[in-house]
Amino acid sequence: LEVGILRHRRAFRAQMSSAQNEDEDPQLELQRKKVILGRQLIQLQGQLQMKERVKKSTELTIAEVKALPEKTNTYRTVGRMFLATPLPEVKDGLKKFLDETATEITQLEAKKKYLEKQAKSVMDEIKQSESTPAVSTGG
Repeated sequence: LEVGILRHRRAFRAQMSSAQNEDEDPQLELQRKKVILGRQLIQLQGQLQMKERVKKSTELTIAEVKALPEKTNTYRTVGRMFLATPLPEVKDGLKKFLDETATEITQLEAKKKYLEKQAKSVMDEIKQSESTPAVSTGG
C-alpha cells in the first residue's frame, strides 16, 4: 500500500514539474532524466541483489530438505505458527518458490537492461547537446 502511495506521489510530482518545466532548458531536463534513471538503476540493483540472496537461501534449503528421510516430520510457517506439512509438499513448495524467484530475477534483469539503454540514450543526448554550439538569435 505504501509503495502505491509513493508511486502516486511521484507521478503527481512528475506531472507538476513537467508542466512547470516546459519552458526550461532542455539540457536541464536531460540532466533530470539522467538522475532519475540513475536512481531507478540503483534501486533495481538492490532488488536484484535481494532476490539473488533469496534464491541462494532457497537453494540451500532445498539441498538440506532433499537429504532428509521421507518419514521426517516437517513444518512450514503460517504467520506466527508452524503447520505440520508432509515432506513432499514442502519440497514442492520450495521448488515453486525457487521458480517464482528465478522468474522475478529474469524480469528485473530485463528491466535493468531497458533502463541502462535509456540511460545510455540520455547520456548520448547530453554529449550531443554539449558538443553542438548554441544558436543565438541576434537582433
